Amino acid sequence: MPQVQNIKPVIYVDESKCCNCHRCISVCPVKFCNDGSSGTVKINPQLCIGCGACIEACIHGARHGIDDTQQFFDDLKKGEKIIAIVAPAIAANFKGRDLEINGYLKSIGVKAVFDVSFGAELTTQSYVEDFKRNNVPLMISQPCPALITFIETYHPNLIPYLAKSDSPMAHTVIMIRRFYPQWKDYKIAAISPCFAKRREFDENATCDYNVTMKNLEKYFEDNGISLTSYPKVEYDNPPAERAVLYSTPGGLMRTAERYVPGISEQTLKIEGNPEVIEYLDHLDKCLQRGEKPPYMLVDCLYCGKGCNQGGGTTHHDMALEEKESFVEKRAKERKAQWKTGDGISRKLKIRKLNKVIDKFWEPKIYEREYTNRGSIYSQYIKEPSETQMQEIFHKMGKDDEQKQRINCRACGYDSCRQMATAIFNGLNNPQNCHFYVHDRAMSLKDEFKVELSGSIQKVTGESVKILRTTEDDMNALVSHTDNMAHSVGESSTAVEQMIG
Repeated sequence: MPQVQNIKPVIYVDESKCCNCHRCISVCPVKFCNDGSSGTVKINPQLCIGCGACIEACIHGARHGIDDTQQFFDDLKKGEKIIAIVAPAIAANFKGRDLEINGYLKSIGVKAVFDVSFGAELTTQSYVEDFKRNNVPLMISQPCPALITFIETYHPNLIPYLAKSDSPMAHTVIMIRRFYPQWKDYKIAAISPCFAKRREFDENATCDYNVTMKNLEKYFEDNGISLTSYPKVEYDNPPAERAVLYSTPGGLMRTAERYVPGISEQTLKIEGNPEVIEYLDHLDKCLQRGEKPPYMLVDCLYCGKGCNQGGGTTHHDMALEEKESFVEKRAKERKAQWKTGDGISRKLKIRKLNKVIDKFWEPKIYEREYTNRGSIYSQYIKEPSETQMQEIFHKMGKDDEQKQRINCRACGYDSCRQMATAIFNGLNNPQNCHFYVHDRAMSLKDEFKVELSGSIQKVTGESVKILRTTEDDMNALVSHTDNMAHSVGESSTAVEQMIG
C-alpha cells in the first residue's frame, strides 16, 4: 500500500468574499475539513474529499475549483507536446458537440484525442475478469475520485472492497502508453467533469493536466470561441459501445449487463449526498460486524446526477432529462454503429466488439493500489471525552440534555454534538450556534431590563426625595407667607386705629 502523502487542494477560498455563513459546511459530507472558527471558513485539503458541493452552494462566489486549464493552454502555446483524453460527460455538457471539441483541440495543437468511453469499456472488462478470477464477494466501483478519497480517509476498512482496477481515465492513459507508442513522450490532458480528478492523477501518476469542462467553457466564453466554427473530428481510438453511459448514474451496471446478463439484480446503484455517504457508513459497520453483503457490485457516484453534473461541469440549470438525453442519444448511435441492438446478428456483433476490446486489454496492467489515509483523520481530529463534551456544551449554554439534542443544523453541522466536536478541535466557536446567540441575546435583554428597572427605581427614588424636599420647602414658604400676611394684617389694623 502506498505511503501517505499530502494531497493537493482542489478548492480555493476567496476570503474577501467569504462571510462565514456556513452554507459550505451545511453541504459538506465530511464537515471537519472546514474551519469556521474565524471570520471566514477555511479548508484543510487533507480532510477535503474534493466533491465540489460547496462551490455550488456558495452564493457569494467565495469558493472556486482548482484545475490546470490555464496551464494547459499556456503550455500548448509554448509548443509542449500534448494529447488529450475526453470524459463521457462531454456530450451532456457541450450539448452533443463532443466531436467539435475534438476539432477545436486539434486546431490549437493537440496531436491526438482519445475517448474515455472506450477506457470505460476496458474498465468493465477488468471488473468482470476480477469477479471471474478472484471470486470477489463484493466490489465497490471506483470511477469517482471524491468517493475514493472519502473511503481512504474516513472508511479505510472498505479499501479491500474497492475495485482493484483503475478508473476509465486511467485505463485510457495506460492503453495509450501501452498500445500507442507514437504518443509515449507526450503529456496528457484530461477533459474532465471533476476537480477531484487532480488527486487521482497524482495518486496513480497518469494525466498531466486536469482541464475541467466548467473552466473549458469559461475559456471559450472569455476568448469568443464558438464550437460551430470547428469541424467534427472522430476520436483516435476505437469507438465505445454502451460505456458512453458511464457518466450517467448506473452506467457501469448497464455496460456490465452486456458481459453478465442479470448483474443489475445483484448491483446496488447509488449516488448523491447524503445517500451514498450514509450507505458507505452503513456498509462499513455491517462488514465489521461480519455480515454478508447483499450485493455483488456497488455502482456508486458522489454527485446525485452523476458525472454529467459533477463539480467541474457546466449548465447546472439544465434539466436532468435534457442533459441525459445527449448521452442516451450518443449511446443509441454507438449501439447502431456496432449493430449490437436486437436481432440474430447481435451475438456476432458483440463478439466482434469484444475482440476489439481484447486487443487493448491485458491482465494486471490496469490494476491500482489505494492509500490508507485513516491516520490523517486522527492526526487532525480528536474525539472529545464525555467530560470534555459537557465542558464544550457548557460554553455553548447547553447544560441540559434537551438543549444538547436540538440539532437544528443552522450551524451547518448535522447535530449539536458534531458542532461541539468541531469547537473542541478549534474548528468553530459557540458564537456560530443559533441558540447560543439567541439565548445570549435573551440573557442580555434580561440583564438590560434589570439594569433599566434599577435605574428607573433609582431615578424615581431620587425624584421623590427631591419632590418631598421641594414640598417641605413649599410648605415652609407658604407658612412663612401666611405669617407675613398675618403680620401685615395686624400692622394694617394698628395703623388704621392710629389714624382713626
